[in-house]
Amino acid sequence: MTGSPGSAPTDPSRSGSTRPATDPVPVHPVPTDSGPTDVPTDPVPVHLGIVIPSLHGGGAEFVCRQWIAELARRGHRVTVYVYDRRQPVVPVPDGVSVEVFRPRWSPMRRLILPLWLKRTIADTAPAAVLSMLTYSNLVTLAASLLGSDEFPPVAISERTLAGLALTRERLRDRLVRALARFVYRRAQAGIAISHPVAVDMLTTFKMRPDRVFVVPNPVLSADAIGSAPRNHRGSDEAGLHLAFVGRLVGRKRPELFLAVVDHLRSEGISVRATVIGEGPLRAALERAASERGLPVTFVGWREPWWTAAERIDCVVVASRVEGFANVLVEAAAEGIRCVASGRALGVADAIIPGSTGELAMADSASDLACAVLRAVERRPADPVMVQGWLARFSVENSADCLLQALDHAIVERRR
Repeated sequence: MTGSPGSAPTDPSRSGSTRPATDPVPVHPVPTDSGPTDVPTDPVPVHLGIVIPSLHGGGAEFVCRQWIAELARRGHRVTVYVYDRRQPVVPVPDGVSVEVFRPRWSPMRRLILPLWLKRTIADTAPAAVLSMLTYSNLVTLAASLLGSDEFPPVAISERTLAGLALTRERLRDRLVRALARFVYRRAQAGIAISHPVAVDMLTTFKMRPDRVFVVPNPVLSADAIGSAPRNHRGSDEAGLHLAFVGRLVGRKRPELFLAVVDHLRSEGISVRATVIGEGPLRAALERAASERGLPVTFVGWREPWWTAAERIDCVVVASRVEGFANVLVEAAAEGIRCVASGRALGVADAIIPGSTGELAMADSASDLACAVLRAVERRPADPVMVQGWLARFSVENSADCLLQALDHAIVERRR
């Protein structure tokens, strides 16, 4: 099914396209050495494909929307292939088309999806295809095997530490990870959200080192980086103000955040907290906070989140593991200190310890509480140094890095 530029999805209408008679031209000239180099200001426009379950939502969906908007702004043509059962309408820029998978026989959708993707990519003929999230990676690589040499080069993207087994993991997730161990190495490029995720792609999924690239998340606009970070630090009289930002789900461990607040209070520290987010655990968390007499306010989700509360001293990320954590970079841009456990791995790419925040030695309430105190007691970070680091996570730089990785995928496929 075919969507049209302007929104995703739209009513299906089929329109074919002709595959170029020659090999696709790289997005940018690719050097002969193993690493990307500087990118031209005005790249040669090309047609790129992106496979993702849906354009609606946060996380990978947010990153995808940021990328396609920037790619379209530069004059590239983008086709997005979506396959979730529910596809809320999401506006897309001019130059972006959306192909929607709508099988007539739903019980067979998992078997039909690779065949649909093979046919639709052949019809739309992108120069390279980027898949986002583990299941999308598997389906896209399956389609490439069916398409043989006619299929464009594939760059797979991982947003989490997919090889790390989690407690209470579903059988489906274990099967997907086992399949990924066999097929990921067939991709022409692997794009990781952080260096720990890149290590996971190399060790768990045995990808070749010269095919793995760390592409920073497109978290910030140029305007956000250009302005001086605002210091949200509250007054001593008001007490310490902590914030939890994110979905209220088990893997984010919001209950640990409450334990951090409780620990600080037990140490005689004046503290209050704001929980910014929604999720299935909200009611249980509100009851727990009330029963323990914790000064915690639940405000739901706000956009942007830093406008949901006044004078935040520190953001606490309580997750056991994260592929990255955009909120840590956003907090730094706003002059808000942040804390996470060093065991969460991917967060190390999103914090400058001793400057924008602190990494706790472990992930207990006491360790995180100690890290909070260290973070808020330090002097404000040097704005010039912080802005230079924040520029790595600009939409523009992220798109530059993505295009270079896709260049390498195109060249790798020709070998």
